[in-house]
Amino acid sequence: MDTPSTSYLRAEISPADHDKINVCSTLAFGKISYYSVFDNLRLRIGMIVAELSVEPIGEGTSISRFVKEALEALRRSGVKHVPNAMGTVIEANSLDELFAATKAAHEAVFRAGARRVVTTLRLDDRRDKAITIQSKLDAVASR
Repeated sequence: MDTPSTSYLRAEISPADHDKINVCSTLAFGKISYYSVFDNLRLRIGMIVAELSVEPIGEGTSISRFVKEALEALRRSGVKHVPNAMGTVIEANSLDELFAATKAAHEAVFRAGARRVVTTLRLDDRRDKAITIQSKLDAVASR
C-alpha cells in the first residue's frame, strides 16, 4: 500500500465536516494526500506557484553564468521550475520546499563569485483549489 505524502492540498476539515472527508479521501493516494493532526484531518490541494529572480549586483552586464548556477541549484532541489527571460517560475508543495529551493538558488550565485545578490520571490499560495504552472497558463488561454 502506498504511503500518503503531505503535499498538495492545505485545508482543515473539522469533525463536523465528515462528508468532505469521504470525498477527499478517495483521492488520498493520487495527487491529494492526508495526514492526521490533533484529531483533525488536514489536507493540501495544489501547489504553490512562485516567480523567482536571483540577480548578482555589480557583476557586469552579462549574468548568464550566475543564472546557470541558480538554475542548477533549483534542479538539484527537485522543484519543478520553468525559466523565462526575466526569472523562473517554480511549483512547490509547501512554503518550506519553496524557501529551501530559493535559498539554494540564492547561495549558488554567491558560490559562483557574486559579492552582492538581490533575490525577489513572488508567490501564489492558493488554498481553495489546486493550481499549477500549467493550470494558470490554461486559465489565461481559455479566456
